[in-house]
Amino acid sequence: MPQTIEGYQAWEVLLKLSEPNLSLALNIARNLGFDMDIMSELLPVGVWGMKSGLNDLNSSQNK
Repeated sequence: MPQTIEGYQAWEVLLKLSEPNLSLALNIARNLGFDMDIMSELLPVGVWGMKSGLNDLNSSQNK
């Protein structure tokens, strides 16, 4: 669980995504007025986590 306001903001952005899309995540963060220096550090990690989780899910369903 996020422990900083920026972490909560990044989490808020990630929850708005219907798919792991970094450029969309950054656009959402920009439109919400979040600090883009920090979001450009946090959101790629969150999107990577989403992609990794989806890949794991797809792999387990294909077995």
